[in-house]
Amino acid sequence: IKSHGTAFLNTFEKIGPAILEMAHPSRTALTRKYAVFIIDDLVEFIGPAASKYFPQILPPLFKYALDDDPALQQASVYGLGVCAEFGGEGFDKYVNDSLKVLANAITKNRQNPKANEDLHSATDNAISAFAKTCKTRSKVVNLSKALPAFLHWLPLRVDESEAERVYAMFCSLVETNNKHLLGDTMQHLPQAVKVLVHVCGSNMIEKDLSARMARLLLQINTKMPPKMLDSLRSTLPGPLKEKMDKIVEAVKASS
Repeated sequence: IKSHGTAFLNTFEKIGPAILEMAHPSRTALTRKYAVFIIDDLVEFIGPAASKYFPQILPPLFKYALDDDPALQQASVYGLGVCAEFGGEGFDKYVNDSLKVLANAITKNRQNPKANEDLHSATDNAISAFAKTCKTRSKVVNLSKALPAFLHWLPLRVDESEAERVYAMFCSLVETNNKHLLGDTMQHLPQAVKVLVHVCGSNMIEKDLSARMARLLLQINTKMPPKMLDSLRSTLPGPLKEKMDKIVEAVKASS
């Protein structure tokens, strides 16, 4: 699909029914996962031209985004992110349904007391897909509701490949004082700071992004009015407060 691009559409017209049959609930989780992989690639490498098939290919993604099999769920939530990013305006009318499914998957997984690394990875992919949807289909998303939800699902747990992209978007929102993320009165800033401190210097992100987070923390600590800073610091657990102070001092020393 990647090498043929839109030329693959003629082939999909012939084999599409067989792929959708592979995604039928009666098939094994492994077979359904491979069907979802093909659907994901179809949209990612063909782009908006694949949107004509959304009525057929989105129902399996919506269904299996909530599946108990972590690998099948991960492939499905990833696919919803792909549809948002590469599916063009044809995906707009499905955005609200997609965000609801992703939010339900994240909530369900986070409430699972037996969640393992595979399920954490599926959850991270769902959060990433949610973020991609907010970014690429922003015209049809209620960002004042969606972005605070995204913020409170952070930090990611295990998926380093998704983390770099998610946290780059997160940093851009904080840097611009995005009111949808932080709130009209900056009421969500303490949670944003907790995420910055937690992730900065971790192995989840590259050094450049970590340095970007450190600079943000310095800016917050030096430009915020003292009373507001004291109030913010009071919301941080002791270890995070200590870590933030070390990060800020390190940035000052290196500048």
